[in-house]
Amino acid sequence: MRLSLSRISVAQMYYKGTQPFHALEVIRLHFVSLTQAAFGKMMGLCPNLRTLDLRGCDCSRLTLLPANLRRVTIAECIGTAYLNRAYIPRLQSFLYSGSLYSSGFLEEPFILPRDAILFDLYICLSDSISGCYLIRQFNRSLPDDLSGLTVLTICSNALPAASPLPDDEATDQSTKLINLHSLRELQLLMLEMMAENLADIYVFFETCQCANLERLFAHLPKSNYEPVEASLDEVEEEPPKIDLDNLKMVKVMNFKWHCTEVQLVSFLLRKATSLQKLLLVSPNVAPLDAPSFIEADLLLLKEALANGKIMLSESEDSATQPYHSEIFIKV
Repeated sequence: MRLSLSRISVAQMYYKGTQPFHALEVIRLHFVSLTQAAFGKMMGLCPNLRTLDLRGCDCSRLTLLPANLRRVTIAECIGTAYLNRAYIPRLQSFLYSGSLYSSGFLEEPFILPRDAILFDLYICLSDSISGCYLIRQFNRSLPDDLSGLTVLTICSNALPAASPLPDDEATDQSTKLINLHSLRELQLLMLEMMAENLADIYVFFETCQCANLERLFAHLPKSNYEPVEASLDEVEEEPPKIDLDNLKMVKVMNFKWHCTEVQLVSFLLRKATSLQKLLLVSPNVAPLDAPSFIEADLLLLKEALANGKIMLSESEDSATQPYHSEIFIKV
């Protein structure tokens, strides 16, 4: 059984004598205003709730949650989601889209139970993580062990969280995105695709060691941005030791033949020795002229096009979709 509420205000709940809704497994609240007491009573009446989907709500009251909860979605909500205060030992899936700021103050957007064993994680931040302080704060929000993660969606604003901190700044909470050896699918939501964003992708692969990755989706920005032309020397060096031998499928959306985009695809072609399919969704179905300093990368793409390893398309391939098919923020 499912319950969906949208654009209403719930100040009180008359529950005296009400029997628990044992059959209710999914609750979706979109732009619903709830008092803390009303939310607590609602959760208390749903002992078998498996999925909680909150969008545009106040998430500062998530303390009384059913222990059977498996999947939580929090998108564009208000307040910090303190899920660590709730006893949800079976939590397997967490999806978050929103800001780093709560009521104008900088703080963790969410705090998950440290002992949660997640199988899929979706993180999209409207603000960029930059600097040691923000990286530490963000990593404190994550469970201690992400080695069981099989699906990850992460935006370019959150990618710096994988960067190792300097020795004088490092702690045991410095980076949680490490040794993702169970990861099978990765989706990158690139809000920008400049040289520094490409460097963040390289650092992510080097830090996380996704040796068993099989599927990679990359959403590039739709806007016709003009990246600053730079040589490869200005992009952080590619990881010298990286294993993507199990990567079989890559799909890149909004590919526009820009310098950093070509570099990303050529990097994947070189590293993914077992690649079977690389789909580029592009408004330009033929290679464009590119600066001479990426001539070798462009040549590699043209060869892959000629031998059929790369497929070009002007429209989305509905048959090839990521596990997290819904994108909460415009890319």
